[in-house]
Amino acid sequence: MSINNISKKRFRLDYVDIFRGIALLIMVSIQIFDYLSVSSIYNTPPYYVKAINSVTWVPPSLLFTFVVGMSVFLMINNKLKFNLKKSQIVLDVIKRYGKYVLISLPFTLIMWSLKTYVGWEEAIQGLGLCAVFLGIFLLSFKKIPIKYLILIIVIFAYLQSFLPNYVNNLAIFAKYPRYPDLNGNGLTILISVILNALIRGWFSIVNLFPIMLGGLIFIRLALKNKTLSHLFLFSLSFLTLSIVLDLIGLPIDYYGRSFSLTFFAIGESALICTLFYYLYKKKKDLIIFKPLKVFGLAAFTIYIGHYLLILKVLELLKLKDLLPDLIAGLITIPLVIIVYFVAKAHLERKQNLFKN
Repeated sequence: MSINNISKKRFRLDYVDIFRGIALLIMVSIQIFDYLSVSSIYNTPPYYVKAINSVTWVPPSLLFTFVVGMSVFLMINNKLKFNLKKSQIVLDVIKRYGKYVLISLPFTLIMWSLKTYVGWEEAIQGLGLCAVFLGIFLLSFKKIPIKYLILIIVIFAYLQSFLPNYVNNLAIFAKYPRYPDLNGNGLTILISVILNALIRGWFSIVNLFPIMLGGLIFIRLALKNKTLSHLFLFSLSFLTLSIVLDLIGLPIDYYGRSFSLTFFAIGESALICTLFYYLYKKKKDLIIFKPLKVFGLAAFTIYIGHYLLILKVLELLKLKDLLPDLIAGLITIPLVIIVYFVAKAHLERKQNLFKN
């Protein structure tokens, strides 16, 4: 069974799977390289980019968040076509995305620690919760104009740039620190987790929601059959705004969650998606699209799998951070190819199970 048929069977848009696949491919590649290499992608140039204080020029979590916004919109759109009750759609959204918040707990305990989970620093827990939030938002404001979505993006960009530190410095929240004593009061821990999920965590709603809205705008423009010039204008407008803000003293700062970062994240992600959307419209059978669709369709499996079966194994065998960059890069390539073929076999097996 071909990957194309799997994609159609699930009523997915191929190009959205391609966008998601790009983010996963970048993520898997740089993280395997980071585990193998003596260099760190997080603080060693050229992998660390001082100009935007970021891991690479294309932080994969930003692009992936952007694409999640598209996925949530498509899911809600499809549900509304069947005239389902709003309560039923909310339940479906929670079943689809809320489970990742729960799955993230054992995964985070295996890979890192409970502290990471409580601090809301693991990607799938934050993406899952924010996707539910976005789904409820879309059901509440079904036909909200794009100009208002942009206004909301600006507001959240501002909130995410100052609110975490502001909350940390408020006396009222002093007893609910970012990393509470895990042996302490249960209510204190719960309130700390809620504050992290909403505001303080790296993958908090305040941080992720505006980027998801950017993806929502992009897919709305694409589905309305807007010309490529509209999509380029959308992406370049946000990217240009972030550069202008950077030049006037509001730097693009990935680790620091600056005001201009949100516009950079949306602009860069939209530009990447626009370029690949253009290629897809020109030639749908381009050779690079097949592996990207596999990465996109098997995103969750690949994300969890490469951590547990490659990165954790390297760590347990004490093979982490040992190799020169060149050797690490050469080994990374076949490992990524193996990830592709395992994911492809997994997808085809699932398709056969559905058939039977």
